[in-house]
Amino acid sequence: MGAVIPCIMDHNGRIALKLPVRTADGTLAIHNTPAQFDRTLHIGYLPYSTNTVIQQAFLFMGDVYGWGGLEDSVDCSAFVQDVYRSMGIHIPRDADQQELAMPVQTDNPAKARSGALIFKPGHVMLYLGLDPNGNPMVIHASSAYQQVMVARLSDVTSQISSVGSLR
Repeated sequence: MGAVIPCIMDHNGRIALKLPVRTADGTLAIHNTPAQFDRTLHIGYLPYSTNTVIQQAFLFMGDVYGWGGLEDSVDCSAFVQDVYRSMGIHIPRDADQQELAMPVQTDNPAKARSGALIFKPGHVMLYLGLDPNGNPMVIHASSAYQQVMVARLSDVTSQISSVGSLR
């Protein structure tokens, strides 16, 4: 998510992705593969909006948690980094550095906007808003449950260090 793939216009006027492939003799070659555009492949970055942030976050639902993103997994900071990168917003890789990089900060989640990042020591979560019962909800890569999941904020932490937002 958020990867930039070089493209060319093929001889039929269609966009082709320039993808690396290993040849039979083990060397690297570039193969032009016709692009199949859908919600997972987009020309340019997605527009930055609350809805886009939340839609992108939900694409990770159920993905395997792995510290440091080992073996096709995500940890909390890689998860939010990937979500924001799909909109062309580059934030640091580490949760503590992400917290320092957020320009709008408070320690009160009640003031958070949907799409904001909620930090506790060593962990970051993406704020979704209130459920029908008025409970603040987050989506995050949970080490405890080993997956990306939605949770009530009160079930995840009582140690919020800050809430950061880009707007």
